Amino acid sequence: MTNTMNRRRVLLLATLGFLQLPHGASELRLLHSLSDSWRGIGLIADGLQRHGFALEFRQYPQGWRVNVRRAGADVIVGSGWDALPWRSMQQAGWEALRGSAPESRSSSGRGIVSEPSAHLIDAQTLDHVD
Repeated sequence: MTNTMNRRRVLLLATLGFLQLPHGASELRLLHSLSDSWRGIGLIADGLQRHGFALEFRQYPQGWRVNVRRAGADVIVGSGWDALPWRSMQQAGWEALRGSAPESRSSSGRGIVSEPSAHLIDAQTLDHVD
């Protein structure tokens, strides 16, 4: 990975990390004003694609689902679910980058698994929501 790509990855990871903090923090208003929009979704999607991820973005009556995979792979490495499309994209991108970062790998080569989020539900739950 080139230095430029490395810096971009770190910047995207930091941005997505700060976006996981509670929305009431006044210090993050500018970041949220830029990221909590369709343009913000596009910027995150572009950043993830530059790092070799493929995205699946779907709208359901109850909210938005984003799944992130390594390009050409079937395994989901990040997933987000929320009523707001940008929150689902931010969550999925955060999980994908955290789980795939070289420094987050254990000696067995398996990625670190993040704690479940209140924003995530599985496909079975989605099928049973009225």
